[in-house]
Amino acid sequence: MKLLSTTILVFITILGTTTYSDEALTDDQQLQIIEDYMFVTGQLREFPVRVTDDGVLTERPERIKCGMSAIANFVANKDRIDKDFLLATGVTIQTRPQLLSEQTVASPSGQFLIHYTMTGDDAVYQSSVDLNSNGVPDFVDSVAIIFDSVHNHIVNVLGYPAPIGDGFYTDGDDRVDIWLSNLQGGLYGQTWIDSAIAGGQTATAFIELDNDYQSLPDYVNRPLDAVRVTAAHEYFHAVQFAIDWTEAEIYNDNFVARYWMEMSSTWMEEEIYDNINDYYLYLPWFFDDPRASIQQFKSYSDSHPYASAIFPIFVADHMGRDIIRDIWLKCGTMGPGASFLLAAQAVIDSASNGTESWATIFSDFVVANYFTGSRFALAPPGIAHAEGSAYPEFPSSMIPEYFSYPVIQLGNENPLSPRHNGAAYVTFVEPWPAIPYDTSYWKCNNYSGVDCIDSTLLDDTASVYDFIVIDSVFDLYLALGDGANFGIPTLPNPWGTSFIFSFASNVDSVEVLPLFAADDFVTHLGLPNPRQYHSITVAFSPASPVRSMYQAFPYFLKMGVGFFAEDSEFQPDSTKANLPSAVLEPYPNPAVLDNMTNSAVTFRFMVETDSLGFPIYGSPFSGEPPYLEIDLYTIAGERIKTLTAGTVSEFSQFIVRDGLYEIEWDLLNDSNNEVASGVYIAFARLFSNSSKDNLLVKAHTKVAIIR
Repeated sequence: MKLLSTTILVFITILGTTTYSDEALTDDQQLQIIEDYMFVTGQLREFPVRVTDDGVLTERPERIKCGMSAIANFVANKDRIDKDFLLATGVTIQTRPQLLSEQTVASPSGQFLIHYTMTGDDAVYQSSVDLNSNGVPDFVDSVAIIFDSVHNHIVNVLGYPAPIGDGFYTDGDDRVDIWLSNLQGGLYGQTWIDSAIAGGQTATAFIELDNDYQSLPDYVNRPLDAVRVTAAHEYFHAVQFAIDWTEAEIYNDNFVARYWMEMSSTWMEEEIYDNINDYYLYLPWFFDDPRASIQQFKSYSDSHPYASAIFPIFVADHMGRDIIRDIWLKCGTMGPGASFLLAAQAVIDSASNGTESWATIFSDFVVANYFTGSRFALAPPGIAHAEGSAYPEFPSSMIPEYFSYPVIQLGNENPLSPRHNGAAYVTFVEPWPAIPYDTSYWKCNNYSGVDCIDSTLLDDTASVYDFIVIDSVFDLYLALGDGANFGIPTLPNPWGTSFIFSFASNVDSVEVLPLFAADDFVTHLGLPNPRQYHSITVAFSPASPVRSMYQAFPYFLKMGVGFFAEDSEFQPDSTKANLPSAVLEPYPNPAVLDNMTNSAVTFRFMVETDSLGFPIYGSPFSGEPPYLEIDLYTIAGERIKTLTAGTVSEFSQFIVRDGLYEIEWDLLNDSNNEVASGVYIAFARLFSNSSKDNLLVKAHTKVAIIR
């Protein structure tokens, strides 16, 4: 018998830079800021076509969700733009919209003042329809009622601060002004930074909505649904300005990316109007390329930030909707500029008592994104997006499949290059050597610790998989510590890596196992019988709460899959035969803390002994003793702590007698926070030494914690 092994090598290099610059704006930058402003304010009738850095021609999109960022960029930079340059472009700096024969009406709550007209290009939808005979078009009445409802939900139900009143510098009227104008370019609406409060991060705002939404194919003859999602989106921008209007990332020489503003405002649409699902229209821009960062914001017309709303939707579904408010309020306390990533990390850590982090949440998000469309039904419980069945799937080109091994790809040749806070996926189909073999397996009846003295030929049946001659191990290496060997700087970052297993006996049966790495990282994932898997999909997510848009991450993944197959030219390789049996038993189980004097669970790990009662691995007091490692996971597969013992200095907590090993768990996670009530999975592995050169035996069990 001979060990046949497969090695899969993937080397992923993610390149990019983040540049913060105090240099003066270039002519191209000034022109882009001006043209974007002129287009969303109707001064430029044709969409400004540009060639991006990667040579792609930007064309006018079918719809442009929100013009807020184009206006904000101009407001923030107008004093830095050369005055002669402004004059040459012919731009008119607007204060507030001007409507022909403008009329106004207050909303029923008095929170809003609606500005509209019944004549000209800006005439509102069905301006002559006034069924209640109050002198105001019914469409305008509906707009006022919708804004009142949106205000009530955001401020009174969700607890966000209301927008800042502008009466201190206008006419003494603190109502939020809403203009209904004929917006061009498929714009739904836009929120204007009206006046930034000196010395702070807050600003007043007014809002502009399209007057009829008949230029949007999805809302012809049903404009009020468009009003609903736009009111939720734009009013939340006004709320954001009351918290921190500076929450934006600056990169590529002063380009401003307001991705958190846009994705969270799109989340608010779904929060208030769950059944409209306008964000579905943008999801292809997310799923067409999972490698793109959720921080991507190429311009105000980029659809990706709106599609990235599925991230706050996912977080709110899993941690409660208040998490989004708390992140925004945290941004407001962290000073001007981009704070979203660090704020989210702090809030997630606090809300979960240290059991979750940006990296763990993002890794779960990456896995959920895999189970969309036709794969939604395959997701294990609690994994997928709530509405994932309606989401698009990643195109096959974005999930390369490999059928023969080894696979070696290096540097720029590698198709897997996710951006920071992006993702990549790769599938290994039937991951074992594609060479002839038969299905003979052997059980070791008498194992000396070095050799198998006696073995028995077994049938190939599932019932004996735990006892057949199988040795399959996945080795995962993340080269995140010292990238100098690859010409890449060392960068702080925990990688999330999740394994998605599909079984050969039933390809619709799927399991998910997440792993995380903070530095150079090696783990061994023991998989009994690789032939039981139809495919193994690996999801990579380089996620960390680092402000910069792009990072460079060397990523080295090595996966080895091996099994034993009978070969007539070789004798059975019994030195690698089935590992001796072991039993892992926690006590007390369940652990009911109210009934316990000691808040701890002890794991007993029992292995075979020789005729004298010593463990078959030899005495632990001669040389370096065996090394026990127990990984603890939640029922969802998230690792929370690793218990280790085995060196002489650790013998106070590691007792060996009659083949019995004991190690205590204090019911804390790696962050030293108490774990919640629930069921946890323990995976125990006993190695020959602390270097983990040789796996001796393994076992797993479940333990219930009841607080």
